Amino acid sequence: MQHFRCQRDWLLAVVLLTAMVPVGAIAGVDSQDQVTELGLDLGGAHKYLGYSTLAVGGLAALTGADQGGHKALGMGTAVLGAATLITGLIEHLEWFDLGDGLDDHDVHIILGSLAAVGFMGTAALGASDEISHAGLGSAAVVTLGLSVALLRW
Repeated sequence: MQHFRCQRDWLLAVVLLTAMVPVGAIAGVDSQDQVTELGLDLGGAHKYLGYSTLAVGGLAALTGADQGGHKALGMGTAVLGAATLITGLIEHLEWFDLGDGLDDHDVHIILGSLAAVGFMGTAALGASDEISHAGLGSAAVVTLGLSVALLRW
């Protein structure tokens, strides 16, 4: 398995994942009922992508930059975070409503989105070995952990 070797590869991966967002519109999927009819469980995918992002991000945080696999774990976390964000927005964006104040779903969406952006930023900073990225990456892991815990417990 070849690792991402530069920011260009990482950016390409993010662009490809982001391009997945309009796939539903292109395929003519315009309602949750149609997604269900197609046999797609985006809610389940979002849930397990989120757990996977948290686990891989935690492993990346626990390994030092001088240890093998750290960059691969970091890039994997960024890609998983983007996929989690995309599936969550497609599946649950209608739950986001600040008109009735902040509820658990609103806070989950805000924290999860911040964590995903944090993972992508961490990967971008980490691609350049000259800039420290530990603080941002650790904060993103904690933020995602809070987002998951908020709905889980």
